[in-house]
Amino acid sequence: MKKIFLSLLLLFLGGISFGNTTSTDTYSIIRERFSELTNTNSNDEKAQKLLNTLNNNFDRTYLWEQFPDMKSGPHILSTYRNLTDIIKAYTDKNSSLYQNKDVKNTIITSLNWLRENAYRENLPELGNWWQWEIGIPKELNRIVAYMYPELSKEQVEIFLNGSRYFQPYAEWSGYSEGAKTSTSPNKRLSTGGNRIDTCYIVFMRGILTQNKDEVVNALSNLGEVAEYVTTGDGFYRDGSFIQHGTIPYGGTYGEVLLSGLGTIQNLVANTDLEIKDPRFNNIYNSIINGYNHLFFNGRISDSISGRAVTRKNSNDLTRGVGNLVAIAMISQGAPEDYKVKLQEIVKRNIETGDTSLILSRIKNPVEKKVIENILNDKNIKISTPSGVKIFGNMDRVVNRTPNYSFVLSLHSSRVGNFESILEENTKGWHAADGMYYIYTANTNEYFEYWPVVDPYHLPGTTESITQRENSIGERRHPKTMVQKDFVGGTTNNTYSIIGMDFSSWNDLTTAKKSWFITPDFIVSMGSNISSKDGEIHTTVENKSIKSNDEVIKNTDNNLTLKNPLSNLYTGFIILDNNTLKTTTEKRVGNWDKDKTEISKNFIKSFINHGSNPEDSSYLYAIIPETNLKNIENFNTKDINILSQNSFAHGINFKNITAINFWDDSSDKEVGIFSSKTPASILAIDTKSKLFISVSDPTHKNSEIIFSVKGKFKLENINNNINTVVNKNITTITVSNLKDGATENFTLIPKEN
Repeated sequence: MKKIFLSLLLLFLGGISFGNTTSTDTYSIIRERFSELTNTNSNDEKAQKLLNTLNNNFDRTYLWEQFPDMKSGPHILSTYRNLTDIIKAYTDKNSSLYQNKDVKNTIITSLNWLRENAYRENLPELGNWWQWEIGIPKELNRIVAYMYPELSKEQVEIFLNGSRYFQPYAEWSGYSEGAKTSTSPNKRLSTGGNRIDTCYIVFMRGILTQNKDEVVNALSNLGEVAEYVTTGDGFYRDGSFIQHGTIPYGGTYGEVLLSGLGTIQNLVANTDLEIKDPRFNNIYNSIINGYNHLFFNGRISDSISGRAVTRKNSNDLTRGVGNLVAIAMISQGAPEDYKVKLQEIVKRNIETGDTSLILSRIKNPVEKKVIENILNDKNIKISTPSGVKIFGNMDRVVNRTPNYSFVLSLHSSRVGNFESILEENTKGWHAADGMYYIYTANTNEYFEYWPVVDPYHLPGTTESITQRENSIGERRHPKTMVQKDFVGGTTNNTYSIIGMDFSSWNDLTTAKKSWFITPDFIVSMGSNISSKDGEIHTTVENKSIKSNDEVIKNTDNNLTLKNPLSNLYTGFIILDNNTLKTTTEKRVGNWDKDKTEISKNFIKSFINHGSNPEDSSYLYAIIPETNLKNIENFNTKDINILSQNSFAHGINFKNITAINFWDDSSDKEVGIFSSKTPASILAIDTKSKLFISVSDPTHKNSEIIFSVKGKFKLENINNNINTVVNKNITTITVSNLKDGATENFTLIPKEN
């Protein structure tokens, strides 16, 4: 116990450091650390209730009545979790059930019964594979670790044999014969968050059974999750994170990966198993250059949380806190230069958010102390991130300002539109069709949003309002992906032009959609809106409000709303001849797996393009979180539309030109530009210099060729850029473009 106390003391002092150990006691040290870190928050009342409701009949076919099906993975997992809750009380010195012999007998008897009747070798995986290969093995590791002093070596092996059958190796999923009857019957490499889980399972099983081969197998396959990927699951160099092949999932599966990695790092710290793999720097960089932009005041954007947004006990704050805790734990083992940056992210988000609420959600005492140390460290100086971040590999865009975060959620031939499995996210049809989120100081703006929002009217989307069946229209598998490549854009980090060549789930509605993003406002532009799917609406806003007092102005061309928490305003101003249709309504709904009724008042504003429109369009400005005068005095004359059609969207704002060339437009000029290839171009003209930002949103071309009126040359030599002047036209070729990334360079006038 002295060793355990010393471990915790050193950890509480600010770093996970337990003193050097040798291989002879590594197993016991890690096992003790595992229990210290995870065996927390016992609940006597809950444990006693579970004991009282446990089925003790001789001929029983289940242990708890609410989980009667012992061929169902979810029911088996829930049964094991009930046992874990009892075990937590049994092993807690402050519990009335501590070391109770009758309780111990009940635990052992129940484990033996489950071993014989629910989870053992050679059984088929019925239903979803995850419970059999990940959920139950993780729970069994906890159970055996907490009960370890009470179990014989033979019992440890017996209780973990089922786990070894269903999840034998860290690098594989679907390995056993039993997997052939599951939802994922094929043997396959585990990836992303699932790889962390499989490594975690095999590692801890190896520790508990003192099986060196399993420990080595787990740790040797851990580093692969830190390698950047170019397709499929994992981290990309631009900070994107994909799971399930094509779905942005940093908020959930990414959290699993970060949390699992942080736990393993801390378990093996200063032992002969300590991880010193330089590949983990990739993960630190992905957090700093990726996750960092998707947090706002402790919350993490729903745009990267997939189907988890429709779970009752999951929201942007709970997922944000989970990710921040994971980052805090990972920072303990990071090199010093990364450690400071990681901890700044944690400290900033907690201090700028609802600090007391965030801290109240961190229940684990070890994690709580690590967080407190970060908050109390005066050497960690927080700074507010700002500017535009384009995640080209997951079709997400973020514009961060001190007052708000504007997030765009898109999809393409590379990135799926939505995932609906396990009866979750059944109405998530349009969440990546150009939806935008505006995160502000109001931490409840997306709380209980998804059960009640009108799913046909998500802000930023252009959709048919024809009724759809639940879950249909997923375009996330190779054979069903939308055949539209142009999704993405370019940025100089302050300004940006983003484009989406949109086609609906059934390809009956198509449109060209663009967003010109500045630090103060966004211009949303649409053209070529055509459909054979009935009435089409472009939604400008759809948010919950507590009072009509939040509606400051509501006309056919202006909707202005007040944020009661920040006392700032957001305006939506129509810039063309369209008319806003705005309604307030009480929405009633429920979570996918919980029928408890939820109701909220919503204000919904949209443009009606009519039934089966041909070549319709829209143009409006979004002015988020500002003073009312800035909205009232917004000068629409500063915005000049250069092109709004099938070959280009072009806009000029003062000395800034932003263009999406959808295709070869070499014979058509937009302002002073034309392009032989699809491209996004941003140009700032200071008269003495022309600052250019350019990208290939299609990800198809290794080079872009475009022209600009005038004679120019590069200010600085760039081996990726070539300029040719012919008469009064400068043709620019930009090479070595990858993943939709922006190339920034400066042109200066060329003397004759």
